[in-house]
Amino acid sequence: MTQIKQQYEKKPIESWAKMKELRRWRFKNNWEAQKKGNLAILSEAMGMKSLWTGFGSPYYAVMSVSPYWTGAKRNPDEIHRLLEFTDSKGYGPQVCGSLRLHLAHLLEGKTTVSPTGETVIPDFAWQLNFCPQVSRLLYKAAQHTGIPYVYIEPLMGGDVEKSREYIVAQLYEAIEKVKKITGREYDPDLLVEATKYELETIHLFSKICELNKAIPAPLCGRDLISLTLVKTIMSHTKESVDFYKGLLDEVKYRAQNKITSTGFELKRLYQDAFPWPFPHSLRYSETYGAVVVAGDHPFLDSQFEEVEDGNWVVRRGFDEQINGIKTMDDALKALAWMWEGGLKVNRHSLHNWHIENTVEYPIKMAEQWHCDGMILSASSDCFQQMCFGMETKRIADARGIPNMLYYVILTDLRQFDPDAFQKQLDDFLTKGLGLTKFEDRKEEGIRG
Repeated sequence: MTQIKQQYEKKPIESWAKMKELRRWRFKNNWEAQKKGNLAILSEAMGMKSLWTGFGSPYYAVMSVSPYWTGAKRNPDEIHRLLEFTDSKGYGPQVCGSLRLHLAHLLEGKTTVSPTGETVIPDFAWQLNFCPQVSRLLYKAAQHTGIPYVYIEPLMGGDVEKSREYIVAQLYEAIEKVKKITGREYDPDLLVEATKYELETIHLFSKICELNKAIPAPLCGRDLISLTLVKTIMSHTKESVDFYKGLLDEVKYRAQNKITSTGFELKRLYQDAFPWPFPHSLRYSETYGAVVVAGDHPFLDSQFEEVEDGNWVVRRGFDEQINGIKTMDDALKALAWMWEGGLKVNRHSLHNWHIENTVEYPIKMAEQWHCDGMILSASSDCFQQMCFGMETKRIADARGIPNMLYYVILTDLRQFDPDAFQKQLDDFLTKGLGLTKFEDRKEEGIRG
């Protein structure tokens, strides 16, 4: 065992309190939006948030099928209860573990019930069909709650330009459909404004992620996952742009002055996911001095571009794109561009959920962010993610990148042994990276 030796200045993130404030406000607003005359939309992993601003306000509600999912996924007893319930309803391990928690809350009647016990029925359900299981969940939720279902889909595996045209046509149809559902008029100017905010939010967040290339990294992976929340819930608002402008300035200062979240950085890691009941597992490597600095989830929705020398930079042409959005058609085309393979290194676009477009993504990210090793996962309830994890490991092995791959259903503790996972991490960090656990933290585990 070795003592923790501080290498760099350690400082909390000043923007953290604002992130928490915005997150609390958004959750509260979801239950109050209809009373204020705004839309309430049922959706998961909602993309194109700016689209619905045209119906009067960016402060509409985005209601989840499982509004209490975050709390449930960190409570092992509650997870067990919910999964036993969905098993009894015929939804077993072949269904995505995350979606089973959503289904449980839907079937228990919690989807439309606020913390105060008030019932809020969404105006309609909306979904981008990037994942068959998520789309099926929303379809079932719409049926269960008796509301219309609106969705769009790309031409998976086809010509990207034709797929974008197809998406734009569907967006026009979706707007007309919601006009009939709600009886509301649509304001293209509000769409244009919100689309610019959404694109700027993603651009600012990408710059923040790029700053983590610095040695030492100004943020750790756990920080980044939390700091993505504002973008996830309200990227189409001025409040989101203002938040990420402030955060970008703060992270620039941290990078320039070697200020970190940990105080040390003996090794740098890429980590693509974590078992959701154990968020502290993203920081467990720090007990050995290794810091997660990049990853699929920490960099969610960030957009980078590979330039002539092979390096990744935040995508170019942003100012020209923003200045070119003047009409409703411009805005819808920009949304289609962003979500249908605008850049191949944006893995979370609709088009890039193909395995052939994703396996190089984490390898390149690990190289670009100067990572010494990779922690990869393969989830047996998601065929694509399973293939993604296994194939990424194969490439990492071939290139001599130290790595470990663990198998998990991210929410189902009945098929996951946390002690075995921690031992696997210990073996990787000691044998794979040659690290020794800090004496001061020898009793610390993935549970915190």
